[in-house]
Amino acid sequence: MTELKISQQLSYLRKNKGVTQEELASALGVTNQAVSKWESGSCCPDITLLPDIAGFFEVSVDELFGLKPAESVNNLALKIRAVFEASPKEAFEIAAKLAGVLHEGAMLYGGDKLPDEIEQKIKLKNPDSDTGGWGFSARNEPKGYTARRGGAVFIADGKAQKPLTRADIGAIYDTLEPFADFKALCVFAALFEATKNDYNLFLTGDEIARLSRQPMETVAGVLAGLPFETKELENGEMGYRIAGSRMGMLPLLSLLAVHAG
Repeated sequence: MTELKISQQLSYLRKNKGVTQEELASALGVTNQAVSKWESGSCCPDITLLPDIAGFFEVSVDELFGLKPAESVNNLALKIRAVFEASPKEAFEIAAKLAGVLHEGAMLYGGDKLPDEIEQKIKLKNPDSDTGGWGFSARNEPKGYTARRGGAVFIADGKAQKPLTRADIGAIYDTLEPFADFKALCVFAALFEATKNDYNLFLTGDEIARLSRQPMETVAGVLAGLPFETKELENGEMGYRIAGSRMGMLPLLSLLAVHAG
């Protein structure tokens, strides 16, 4: 087992657990500098610390070193499903972590080997961020495509992609065309941010105008052309929120915007 391997394992486990180098150091009774050196590969943890490190991350020592044989995809799929069934209330948190792992795998191992300098730049960029240091990243290969920005991850299987028909292209155009207007997007974004954490929250036109900083006539036009749900509020006014089928549009468009830039 190489020092580089244990350094990668430690770095990944720490970020996946959502703790900083300082927090890990405190839990193990070592210095921040020691943890930093472990993760950089300049030295390895003392052998007497290995059980404590493995216990902290709830893995075996073999798993800590990457010595346990890799599971088959089918076995992993069954185990992942069991994790979801055991923690249904954390389904999206689990899915987001898994999506990040899948993106990392496709970025570093998919298709042609990345040049070493690019691979290291990706690994070292903002390593303590809550996105594992990736920021925005994308990779396009004949076998597939993957992109990530923050908590949004997109993965496409190149082999499963079918040529778009004219009907497909028309449907894409119809979906995106309303969002091509800057003012409409401001209204949509304001309503998304205000209601994303509350299924039962509906805003009046005046509230949407205030949050989006758009005149009421603009808001009224947008509400007539984009997919919204409506509800009569207790004060008799009409309330609005984004239709559930479109709540994911803003994260998707954000991915596209960063990629285009």
